[in-house]
Amino acid sequence: MVCERCKPNFVPSKDNLQCSPGGNPEAKNYAPDSQKGLRLSCVKAEEVNATNTLITTTSIQRQGLTTKTTRAKRFVDCVTLPGFYLKTTSPATQEAAPCRRNTYSPGYSRLRQCLRCQSGTAENPGAGFADVDGLQPGQYPDKASLRTDRLKVCQVPPGGYLSQNVVRDCPPGSFRGSFTYTTETASRYCFSCPAGLTTSKARATLPSDCNIVGAGVLFTQDTIAQAIALATTTPAGEAPDNSSTTPCSYGSYFPGGPFVGDITCLPCPLGSTTKGLGATSPNDCMVPPGYFIQLDAAGAATGKMVKCPENADGQGYFRAGWVRFDDENVQEAGSGTTACSSCGKGIKSALTDVDEALGGTDTAALVAGSSFSCYIETGWGMMPTGVVKADYTMEFAATVCDKNTYGVANTTFGLQATPCKPCARNLITLQAGSTDPSQCVNPGGYGYTPTGANRCAVGSYTSLASLGACMPCPEGRTTADDAAKQTSIADCFVQPGHGIVLPDCQPSVNSSPDAGATPPIDPTFICEADNEGSHDCSSGHCNCKNEDSCSGGGKKNCTWMPSGPDKKEGTCCKGKPSLGRRLLQLPTDACAAALAALNDTQLAQLPTQLCPMGSYSSGGQLASVCAACDAGTTTQREGSTSKDECNKCKPGYGKQPGSADCTKCITGTYQAGFAGNEDAAAHGNGETCIACPTTLSIFLSSKGKEAEFKSNATTFRSGSTGEEECVPQTVQVGVDVGSRIFEDAFMQTAAGSADLPACLSNCAAESCCFVQFDYGHLNRRAASCSYLNLEPSNNPWAYKDASAALLFQKLPPSGAIAAASIASTSSSSTVGAAPSGSVRDKTMSSGLYARCNVADVAAVGRSLGITYSLGTGYKLSDCKHTCDMMSTCFGFTVHAGECSLRGGFDAADVRTFFNNPAPATITSLFW
Repeated sequence: MVCERCKPNFVPSKDNLQCSPGGNPEAKNYAPDSQKGLRLSCVKAEEVNATNTLITTTSIQRQGLTTKTTRAKRFVDCVTLPGFYLKTTSPATQEAAPCRRNTYSPGYSRLRQCLRCQSGTAENPGAGFADVDGLQPGQYPDKASLRTDRLKVCQVPPGGYLSQNVVRDCPPGSFRGSFTYTTETASRYCFSCPAGLTTSKARATLPSDCNIVGAGVLFTQDTIAQAIALATTTPAGEAPDNSSTTPCSYGSYFPGGPFVGDITCLPCPLGSTTKGLGATSPNDCMVPPGYFIQLDAAGAATGKMVKCPENADGQGYFRAGWVRFDDENVQEAGSGTTACSSCGKGIKSALTDVDEALGGTDTAALVAGSSFSCYIETGWGMMPTGVVKADYTMEFAATVCDKNTYGVANTTFGLQATPCKPCARNLITLQAGSTDPSQCVNPGGYGYTPTGANRCAVGSYTSLASLGACMPCPEGRTTADDAAKQTSIADCFVQPGHGIVLPDCQPSVNSSPDAGATPPIDPTFICEADNEGSHDCSSGHCNCKNEDSCSGGGKKNCTWMPSGPDKKEGTCCKGKPSLGRRLLQLPTDACAAALAALNDTQLAQLPTQLCPMGSYSSGGQLASVCAACDAGTTTQREGSTSKDECNKCKPGYGKQPGSADCTKCITGTYQAGFAGNEDAAAHGNGETCIACPTTLSIFLSSKGKEAEFKSNATTFRSGSTGEEECVPQTVQVGVDVGSRIFEDAFMQTAAGSADLPACLSNCAAESCCFVQFDYGHLNRRAASCSYLNLEPSNNPWAYKDASAALLFQKLPPSGAIAAASIASTSSSSTVGAAPSGSVRDKTMSSGLYARCNVADVAAVGRSLGITYSLGTGYKLSDCKHTCDMMSTCFGFTVHAGECSLRGGFDAADVRTFFNNPAPATITSLFW
């Protein structure tokens, strides 16, 4: 199906089924029969001239009505034009009227009234809209003056601004002076008054309305006039320049209002200040931290604000926080010790807080504005006193820390518990006011540890503040059991039983030989190196100071060794022997002088030793010496501590019956010294001189006949100290040597000497006597007894004389012989028990030799073929040593610098005996 277009000037009907002429309403449906087919005006339904084909007349439109489309059929199809509203709606009276002020109509509707402008918007009186209230009947406004557009009619008025489609009043201090379309950005803002100025009310419209000075703003007559003039001349819609305004300074305020007088800002009372610029009320006037109000007099209304005192009466002051100027607690007529807070007794104050009186901008300006201004100095402590002050804070007090405690290490600010801390256990400080634990040191007599100090054990010490461990005293020294007397080495005194080792301060006793030392060759020598003497040769002694005074003597070859209580006895030691019993000196003036030259520390460093036997020391002094026991007495041990221990006789001395004194042992006896109770059976009790053992010689003839001879033993000095000094008075030469020594031609015969004792009676007491006794009378002698007396040699250096002819006779030890066969023990009321025994055909050596002069060395026995040329690398001791090792050697001869070992001859039933000279007749026999 194809739709057809209507002819010109025809339009489709509403049902689109037919075409009708345009603009001619059809009187159908709702039109009354009388009007069907007529053309009617929208205004009061008046009939339009039939000749007009369209309703287009200007008069109808000027009256504000029209139809939305052509071919309108009913009166309700009539609508208002823009700017009009439908005044009446009945067909006969229907007409339109223009919109009044602050309303508008977009038209083409049957609105019974114009639309009002939204909240707060208004019509700009100068916008040129029609004054409809002044129109005469039949007059209509120009189309251009009709109120048709809301945006043009409804604008934001002066004094308001648009916010969320609602016009609000500009608040005080702002203005807006013109109408503004709601679509413009300017409609949403008000302009501020110049800084410091405001308006008397809201909804101000002109800059000149900014004529009220704001609170806290500083204006003078000049500056306020400039600001008002500036606001007046600022073009509408622009904000005035506000760069010339300033707030009230610190210490002043202005509550706001009209300008009166020369200046707006008022000074705070009593010299108080404000927390900031632009204060607005006297309530803003306050006293800042570190200040108080000093009244001119008690109760006065005048005064000034001053800083709190730093220190007064030994304590500091501060004041914290901002307080109103009229607070009575911050006012006083004095120096501030009441209005300001006290730090506390002994606690000082300093200016530590920034002065806030001028806003705190000057960091160099300081006040005591808090409790942090209170401080204690180094070495002090601070604690609460228990008193609560009026401001409900705790009162504090400070003090210098006592000894043995320490306080703060640096100046410490703030009120807080800062107690003096005690040093660790047993540590002390050297003074009050210590500041650091490192100043806690050990007291004298206490060893330092990281956790404290410990008492030094007895025998150790440490000095005050040494910060070290206890040091042991030198060996042989100790201390008191008192820390106050254990503070230095000078507190180390000599232990009981010990004495200092100083050459001039030694006791005069005979101590035991050095450990491992070989006994001296001659036990009568008591030698010590460098103990040289000076004695006359005429007395039989060697003048060691004069090399020419004594044969073989000389300073380098001998040492005088005094002995005896009066030091007049003695001997000259060969060389400078270092072996043997040391002769020690009693403390003398030289000892006192040596000690006086030393200070206590040096004295305490002197070495010590156990007091040797024969001396004692109670100790207790820095230079305690070992004191010698009284003459002849000794101690039972080394390290004796009192004279009461001198209860034994020293070696060579004994107690005679009926006497408690120790005297020299007589010849033939000895006392070796007390060696302990367990050794008393062998060596005595240290109080009794022991008799040298007797020697039993037995002869068995060729025919089986047995004969025996018992010889007493002897020593060759009183005060012998050991059995090694005991030799037989009469020695039977061993059978290994031979039966006889000399030829008959050299011997003298003794008629009538029928037995050995009778034969021996021919020996002179002062001689070296050889006896040859024929037990069997088989040698065809005139008698069985022959003898030879030789002169003993008392010169130990005679062997160096080439013209001398000497015989050195080997002597056996009586003790060793007796020990070979102990038969019995007998007692004596005079001396100790002496053992007896026997030995058969054996020549033993005691290491001792008798020196005898002979006329002809060749006549002495027979040569064993062993000779030594003395001075060519061999010594006399080589001869002795070789002979000691040979049982066939009875001795040796020395002549012309040559030593020759000698033996005997064999003869049946003949035995040779050597009879030693009496001890009283010789001075230096043994070698």
